[in-house]
Amino acid sequence: MTDRISEAKPVIAVVRSMDDWHRVARERAEQIGLSRESIDALGGLAPGYASKLLCDPPMRIAGPASFFPMNGVLGMSVMLVEDTAAMLRVQNQPQRRVAAVRVGRHHWRNADRLGALTLVRYDEMCRAIDAAYEVDEVKHVRDKAVALEHYARQAKNVEAERRACEIRLRAERKAGQLLAEMDKGRPKKVSGDPTLSDLGVSRDQSSNWQKLARVPQAEFDAALADQAAMPTTAGIIRARADSRAPRRRPRAQKKKAAR
Repeated sequence: MTDRISEAKPVIAVVRSMDDWHRVARERAEQIGLSRESIDALGGLAPGYASKLLCDPPMRIAGPASFFPMNGVLGMSVMLVEDTAAMLRVQNQPQRRVAAVRVGRHHWRNADRLGALTLVRYDEMCRAIDAAYEVDEVKHVRDKAVALEHYARQAKNVEAERRACEIRLRAERKAGQLLAEMDKGRPKKVSGDPTLSDLGVSRDQSSNWQKLARVPQAEFDAALADQAAMPTTAGIIRARADSRAPRRRPRAQKKKAAR
């Protein structure tokens, strides 16, 4: 059961972005005198992780696996309150009736603007992929792209579907790179290291994404730019394998060469 907002609690800070949160968390750790090692131990984080989160600028961005444990260790909690200025901006927007596309239990409102909405978010999601240092952060973007791809397909918006597909493939490739880095220099299981299950990644996904990460950047970009067909993870991996397979000479040529 959530706490009532009416209950008097000291407000530490107003946070409107992850940059704000990292700054507040850094100041809070100094205020209560907790070392980075203590935060790792109390929060169940990998050794050195708190240092990467709390350095300035941060080397890691807090994700689903670290955000709430960090808040708990630092004696902070998240409370959602109405932002008056934001509400005024919303209320001043013109109200329009828009069509809705039903997809299972979900609704995608304003289907006519699906392409424009995806275009606006495309660059933002690509930047999030490039800036991510953790598998769970990239997978979060990938899962959003899967949903956008599904909605666009249901709305029969091919252009939006393709952009969402490209975001998904970029996220899978980055996740494959991060998963490959996790395996380097780890001769044995270290306590506290996240497993594939912890990350919400299956063994097949891990294998395919790491294969996708090994595809040269030029080949990967060419596959995304190919307008002849919708790119797929399996298709890009298969094309890479085919390009590396040795070509067999016809039997007639082999016999002629043997003479």
